[in-house]
Amino acid sequence: MSLDSQQKRIAELCLTKHPDIEHADAPAASLSSWALYRAMVRHRLCDMIRRGLPRTERVLGPAVFSEHMARYLHETGPVSRYIRDVVVEFAEHLEIQWKDAADVPRVARDLLRYEATCWSVADQKAGLPKATADFAFDRPAYVNPTLRVLEVGHAVHHLDEASCYGACQWVLGVFRNARTQKVETVALDPLEREVIEVWLAHPDWSAKEGIEHAFKTQKLPLSAGRVTGLCERLPGFIESGLIAGAVKTL
Repeated sequence: MSLDSQQKRIAELCLTKHPDIEHADAPAASLSSWALYRAMVRHRLCDMIRRGLPRTERVLGPAVFSEHMARYLHETGPVSRYIRDVVVEFAEHLEIQWKDAADVPRVARDLLRYEATCWSVADQKAGLPKATADFAFDRPAYVNPTLRVLEVGHAVHHLDEASCYGACQWVLGVFRNARTQKVETVALDPLEREVIEVWLAHPDWSAKEGIEHAFKTQKLPLSAGRVTGLCERLPGFIESGLIAGAVKTL
């Protein structure tokens, strides 16, 4: 048996729901050794998934969540060689399985996407470029490159379990703070989201040009009140690390 065939057979023994260990055509080992190895592999993978999606598991319940993990291991299994990637791969598998399912709570769908996004962002490089300066409206704004924008129907970014069940539309910006290396989440209104996305799409525009373009796109008057409201939010964005200052221009 080739090495590739051995690896595939071992994966089958460890990941399928009901493997025939007694008649396993795999590298020599006692039945008890294969059963123990299978249990260890599955425990390690499932433990990693639970670490990444704890709130999703609580909403679904341990029994249902365990069945989803067993189905994932049986039908797909890990693809990446890095074990931490199993969290996102499992979440992607669930989203496909849940596409036409009517019995899955909407809050569970939102929690799954949010927790998987946070897990993915936590592994992104979050360093500051050397060519940055303090934020200024006449310079291009430097938006955290790890930012992921997520639309959800529940307040899943609230750690209080009770408050996250209320249905309400949210736009969340999830990113890794370059100073603390922690994952942060900010709620964005439509104008704030537009400004951030314009700054990302046009890195050579000044912050002021991006804001003016966002107002036009949103068909909003460039009123003093709206501009003041946006400016009052900028310090919080800078403090959280969503905006890392301005790009130095030559």
